[in-house]
Amino acid sequence: MKKSGTLLSMVALLCVLLACKMMGGGKSYPDSTDGLKQLATDLRSADAAEGAKLGKDLALPDPSAFFSATFGAEHAAKLASDYAVDVPKLPTINGFFKMAESNGKTELLIERHTSPDDDEANALQESALRAMKTPVALYTINCVEPGKTIGSSLWSFAYVDGKFRYLGKLKALKPGASPIDELSKKDVKAALGGGGE
Repeated sequence: MKKSGTLLSMVALLCVLLACKMMGGGKSYPDSTDGLKQLATDLRSADAAEGAKLGKDLALPDPSAFFSATFGAEHAAKLASDYAVDVPKLPTINGFFKMAESNGKTELLIERHTSPDDDEANALQESALRAMKTPVALYTINCVEPGKTIGSSLWSFAYVDGKFRYLGKLKALKPGASPIDELSKKDVKAALGGGGE
């Protein structure tokens, strides 16, 4: 009798775990461009409630500790202060993807930046990568029309505590930044050289 009760308990627990997994409660995304692409795809297809849940999960659990460990105490307070303005917007982040999709930007291009010399990074990311005391990869999501490389971008993301987290634009690391600093260095060079799409 005791064995059958234990078996029933284990089956019930398994059913609960499977139900949570099916509802997205246990979904994880690997630290890779493919992992972030899947997360962005899930955000784009999510309804408002699921999108809000996924968006909230992008917040750093302890912004001050992360910014201090990654960029040093001299930058942590300003970064955390700027970040506090971004966090309330995260539950609506899936609106960014839905808007891009409605404008024909249906392709997702993910970039991973680990060097300040990366031409795919923008000037704000370059400054952030140079300022890091403890290096972490920064990611960018680009929503583009099929076959294009320029569209609507969202950055920077990092993989923190086993999950992708939104870090914001990290403007505090480049005082006096201008809108051109938000374009990738590659795109700025192409525009200045008369190239581009």
